[in-house]
Amino acid sequence: MMPIRNRVAIVGSAYSRIGRHLDAPLGALALEATASAVADAGLTLDDIDGISNYPNPSRLNAGNVDGVDLVTVNYLARTAPLRHLRWSCSITQGTITSSLVEAVHAVAAGACNYALVYRAMHSPHGPFGIADVRRVSGNGEFLAPYGLSNTVMAFALPYSRYMAKYGATREHLATFIVRNRRNAAMNPDAVFFRSPISRQDYLDSPMVAEPLSVLDCDMAVDGCGAVVVTTAERAKDLPVTPVYVTGCVALGLSYDHAPVQTLEGFMHSAKRLASTLWDNAGVGPADIDHLNLYDGFSYFPLLWLEAFGFCPEGEAFEFIQDATTEPGGRLPLNTSGGALGMGRLHGSPQLVEAVRQLQGRCGERQVQCSMSLVQAGSPLHGCGALVLSAER
Repeated sequence: MMPIRNRVAIVGSAYSRIGRHLDAPLGALALEATASAVADAGLTLDDIDGISNYPNPSRLNAGNVDGVDLVTVNYLARTAPLRHLRWSCSITQGTITSSLVEAVHAVAAGACNYALVYRAMHSPHGPFGIADVRRVSGNGEFLAPYGLSNTVMAFALPYSRYMAKYGATREHLATFIVRNRRNAAMNPDAVFFRSPISRQDYLDSPMVAEPLSVLDCDMAVDGCGAVVVTTAERAKDLPVTPVYVTGCVALGLSYDHAPVQTLEGFMHSAKRLASTLWDNAGVGPADIDHLNLYDGFSYFPLLWLEAFGFCPEGEAFEFIQDATTEPGGRLPLNTSGGALGMGRLHGSPQLVEAVRQLQGRCGERQVQCSMSLVQAGSPLHGCGALVLSAER
């Protein structure tokens, strides 16, 4: 493996407005975030010659109108406009981190000089994620008639298995949920800014698919996150503090032959991704002092803590009980509030937060950190992970 350690830097980051059912179309929000990220880097749109994205609407029964239900690289290129593109990429599975990995490789290889990476997500009006059909095909024939027709139901299975296998309870997870929302309450970009919750709020939240309640699931929102990457050498000439990509990997493959999600399948794939990242970056868990782990469902960070080796398998629910993962602890976790606090933005809360923390731009929620782990996505459906460093 030929590592690209610290040869590429993130030099700009931004969000659009984020909220439930905003009065702006998704295309406008994507333009808002990407233009702000470019400006944050001290660049103009004419400097951008690369673009990468994961355009999937990622919800059941989604429409396919460009600029409304999703925002493709074609839409952004012609609407921004980006007149000098030399490289573009649309990945088929993953999150913003997966498309960022592609951009990092493109910049390192010289395919482009300044690459723009973004992920735009839409929250439609009406019921969300309901399978309103009378016939299904494929694996759905063996799942939908028994209630497994929604992502929440599917991902409830590995969590239920984890609880039964290791003795974790919802009371254990309440520690993470409450802390996450407390972090979001300090983040002006978060949907739940200034809206902390109590342990009892979490324990009383209505069940969706046991053991996952409403507050175990990230909330669909309208919004977009974006970053700009270039070479470390070019970053020296920009009026920003660069954040260096020490290592990165896009992976996440299911080795299960069953049509349902399994805990064992999750961990097998997650461990493969983790070991690949540590090899690529040339560092390990002991070098990391800031964690940004995907929390599309609340228990995901537990599994990732174990897969990346921060604690033994089956012990993460106890590992998070003390102050270790609090903002003032040794391994502050999801200081942005994550997806549970910022909304369903497919990795932007993890990625943008890591960049801004390493740049020292997070105000009252700022922590002391020099090397951050960023991971977003499910290891069963595509995942990207990076080690980011403040020093080259």
